[in-house]
Amino acid sequence: MSEQEETFRQKLARITELAAQQGYQLKVKRYHPYGWKLVTPEQGADERLPDLAAYGTLEDIERWLDEQLNPPEPFD
Repeated sequence: MSEQEETFRQKLARITELAAQQGYQLKVKRYHPYGWKLVTPEQGADERLPDLAAYGTLEDIERWLDEQLNPPEPFD
């Protein structure tokens, strides 16, 4: 396994764990250029239901999950 593949697997595992802690599942988003989405268990694989959380690249989703746990400080 290449270093790039290992890094990807680690990122995927971290994001999957963060999502599960917050009640979401990470899914591949079909027909979407960014490729990933977070859904609630009730949504499952039903593509017709709207995404209730985040979608985008793995980095987008990771950033969104991190912000849910540690909201940025509001600007004064």
